[in-house]
Amino acid sequence: MSPGLIISVIMTFITTGCGVILASRPYPLRWNGLLAKVILGVIVAGAAAFASSNLYWAKYSTEEYYLRAVYLTIIIVIFFKGNFWKMFCQNLLYWWMLTIIFQTVIIVIGFIQRISPRTYGEAINGMPWYKLHIGAMVGVSILVLVLARFKKETAFLEFNHRVSYILLIIPILLNLFIDPVFYSQAVAYRIVTQETLISMLLFANVAGCVIVILTITHSVYTLRQKELQSEQAMTLLENQYEAILQQAEQRSRWLHDSIQQDILLLGYLNAGETEQAQVYLRDRLEEKQRGTRLRYTGISAMDYLLEYKSKMFQEYHLRFQCDADAMFCPFPDEQICIILGNLLDNGMEAAREVESSNRWIHLTIRTENKMFYMEMQNPYTGQRKIINGTCETTKADGKNHGIGLKSVRELVEGNGGTIDISAANGIFSVRISVIKK
Repeated sequence: MSPGLIISVIMTFITTGCGVILASRPYPLRWNGLLAKVILGVIVAGAAAFASSNLYWAKYSTEEYYLRAVYLTIIIVIFFKGNFWKMFCQNLLYWWMLTIIFQTVIIVIGFIQRISPRTYGEAINGMPWYKLHIGAMVGVSILVLVLARFKKETAFLEFNHRVSYILLIIPILLNLFIDPVFYSQAVAYRIVTQETLISMLLFANVAGCVIVILTITHSVYTLRQKELQSEQAMTLLENQYEAILQQAEQRSRWLHDSIQQDILLLGYLNAGETEQAQVYLRDRLEEKQRGTRLRYTGISAMDYLLEYKSKMFQEYHLRFQCDADAMFCPFPDEQICIILGNLLDNGMEAAREVESSNRWIHLTIRTENKMFYMEMQNPYTGQRKIINGTCETTKADGKNHGIGLKSVRELVEGNGGTIDISAANGIFSVRISVIKK
């Protein structure tokens, strides 16, 4: 067995295995048992072994790459739970990328050696492996290994706008029309000419333009999302700051009034009117107990916000239960205000849509050792879509809504935490866990 064929077999196993990894991320397996993982590994290894043992496709075949993309898509859909179209596009783009690389390499080799691409592709023993081809196989193997290594938690292909996926189809369809020009029987044994290379360069320019358009579209959409998140965070902070100022002003007035009331109480005592002083003091104590700020956690920023929101909930006849036992908060004051504010506002909007007798929000905050845990639950009506761990908004104006949970996710993950969002049986839940640094 020649060194070129050995490298080809190694590359086949690497590209097949890494292709499944890249196309399925970040989606979980449908079955978490060890048996499911073993079965998946055996199927993928068997597919790679079959592809590497086929001598007709020893050097390169576009048909082989397309067939491999199809059956790996079937395997991914069966074993992984996620968005079908995103997994399909990720897998298609991956194999299309490899196809373009080897098509270019073989056409350049054909131009240098004055042979047709099909002659070189079908030659097994009659023609030695070209150094450029061997170098491309080694380079592709390293490339996909690096992609699989650094794309651990993120998708190989991730666009936020549907137009991006439509634009992605253009160069792939163009490639389907270009293949017959270079690999059909009619031109199979014609020597590659300069016109052939110019055509390939034209196709590369078209594909490059599409990629640039995709990049710009994705960047604009991402910037718009960031802008909306910043605007929402600023509005939330302004409301919370205004609420804190109002509370501070109320406390100043209460202190001023308390001084005047103490003077009156002293007057009762000096006049010997102890019974009237007792009644007055009892009334003042009851009034203070009614107006005293509730202590939820003992952490000022969180308590101020929770008190402010609880008053809003009372206006909408929404029952609010806070079960808190927190010794610390791993987030800065402004960040915990954004996180709590967004979660409680979303919960209030959802709870207001259910029957008045079933309007409630339950907030749990716990700290144990260095772990900070927070869970919020509320009822909802209608449907909720959980995609990529994010709840997609059900509002018609999707561009200006659904930003709150994305802001929460960014802040939590930015502090090294995890967030889990679920919606089932009419109960929406958000769970946040952060280890204190």
